[in-house]
Amino acid sequence: MDRFCKILAGATAVWAASAANAFAAGDGYGWDQLEALIDPKVENVMQAYKIPGLTVAVSKNGKLILWKGYGYALYDQRATPAKVAPMKFNMRTRIGSVSKALITGPAGYKLLKENNLSLTDKVYGANGVFNNRFFAEIGTGSKRFYPIVAMAINTKNWVYTWYANGTVSVGSSDNLTEYQAPKPFTLPAGKSVTDIHEIAIANNDRAYVWYKDGSRSIGSSTKLDNYSGILMDEDGEDPVTPKMPTGKTILNVVGIGIAKSNNHVFVWYDDGTLSSGSSTDFTKHFSDKSYSLAIGMSRYGVRAMGIASNDHVYTWHTNGKAQSGMSNDLDKYRAPYNYSVPNTPPLGGPDDLRTWYYDITIRDLMDHTSGFRSSSTQSGIAAMFNTNTSSITYEQIHRYVLRTRQLRWAPGTYTYDNQNFGVWTLLTPQISGKSYRNYAVNNYLQPMGMKNHVRPLTTNADARDSWGHKELKGSVTKFTPYSRSYVTQGHTERGLAAGGWTASAGDILYITDKLDTLYPNALLDAIGWFKGDHGRLQHHGKRDDGTAYVAMFPANAKTSDGRDLSDIHVAITANIGMESARLEYLANHIVREVDPANVSSAYDIWKIVKPAN
Repeated sequence: MDRFCKILAGATAVWAASAANAFAAGDGYGWDQLEALIDPKVENVMQAYKIPGLTVAVSKNGKLILWKGYGYALYDQRATPAKVAPMKFNMRTRIGSVSKALITGPAGYKLLKENNLSLTDKVYGANGVFNNRFFAEIGTGSKRFYPIVAMAINTKNWVYTWYANGTVSVGSSDNLTEYQAPKPFTLPAGKSVTDIHEIAIANNDRAYVWYKDGSRSIGSSTKLDNYSGILMDEDGEDPVTPKMPTGKTILNVVGIGIAKSNNHVFVWYDDGTLSSGSSTDFTKHFSDKSYSLAIGMSRYGVRAMGIASNDHVYTWHTNGKAQSGMSNDLDKYRAPYNYSVPNTPPLGGPDDLRTWYYDITIRDLMDHTSGFRSSSTQSGIAAMFNTNTSSITYEQIHRYVLRTRQLRWAPGTYTYDNQNFGVWTLLTPQISGKSYRNYAVNNYLQPMGMKNHVRPLTTNADARDSWGHKELKGSVTKFTPYSRSYVTQGHTERGLAAGGWTASAGDILYITDKLDTLYPNALLDAIGWFKGDHGRLQHHGKRDDGTAYVAMFPANAKTSDGRDLSDIHVAITANIGMESARLEYLANHIVREVDPANVSSAYDIWKIVKPAN
């Protein structure tokens, strides 16, 4: 059909209907020839990956040439008959981490310029944006991991101490170098000293080493993989990680010791509980028992723990005190006493971990090069601040991370971490006096006319909010929707900056086309976007009930077989959690069809459908 645009009927058939009715029919607008080329590809991907609903949008040279919805905004097979509702072209889904590139990064940069700040400004310390606001937390976390990284006791009751400078000493509980001054030790290939989380020595005097990714090796005091390298799964692809108590990760562990009497592994956590098991199953014997420290001692000041030949448990604290007791009463046998830490000049390590924090710039946050290693758990945060999980604030999350999560390395090396963008929850009010949410909505989205179209998760869903879905267990085609009243307002606020926004594909492109005219690609790459092949800027997003992908191709971009990709933007949103690479796969096939579709230079959906429509 030779028409300027068309609106296709929404998909209303049940899931068992024909593929054409279930997938290919969509609601929205598009250049006829482009739709004819794209619809079958969308159908195939939705069938292959069992996607209830999608929105898809494509722009070329700042003109919107396709904006469609496919499948279902609601598909509920728990009811008989199934409850279904079509996915409209402008319906919002969760976009996850696409929020970082689309909103938080550009809004943060706008905020900086308004306040005469730059990407090179420091985040922490006396000269940082936060000033000394987090001085105490940085000090607590730094002392916990520097200069000592781990301690353990062997069958002769010798205390082994591993340091951040890559050396190990041998001594007693109050004199760490009594038997041997520090000398170098080696790690498994690919591991660094900052990867070490805990070390314990078994009754055969072998050292069991657990790393911050949960992996494990077995070695001697000077060669940490002397007997066994990193334990891998059957496929040899991923490291085996220990079974943990519900809701905990390896980073919640403050100490590990191995009882010499029976080789049971005892594990103490930062919420005041302990468990016992094996090196690969920390819960084999028991879990969730409580333990107590001496009065005045803190779980967050525990440097290391170890178990002696008589099964007495020793605990060393960052305040220079040690104590001895049993697993659930850590000062039962000996009240806190002094121990000294030897001077260990750095061998490639930091003089003081605090200098790493004070070197973090705002650009390090935007580029994920801060070294953050967050992975915080709600139970740990709630225990630290004596609150319930529903009342946790982002201020508490960040203080917990600074106290308990060692930086991976000095700033400058890339590692993706949500904390980098989540901290804008605190930076925004620090700079502007406004909450992150209010600034992003009223100072960033509203001037674009997008205030009511790209929205935070809300308890007040409207007709443009799709349901998020999850696949029913044991089924290849059945889905159940989450309620559209996703979360409480508190949950919405604390996760918003890193990934809490909702949008349709067309809404996303309305913003990317604005960004493309405001900023050069090099700057966008510095404020939350990533470079992909063909020079594209892109970002992926994934939540439990929503997935998104967006890409912006630069001028003169072409495929390997010569198809023109110049100035094409593409966005896809799905109302189910899935691997975002699947949406990138679909996007790659979609953009290839723009050139052969020969879209008229006069065709622009923005002329007939504004975001408010």
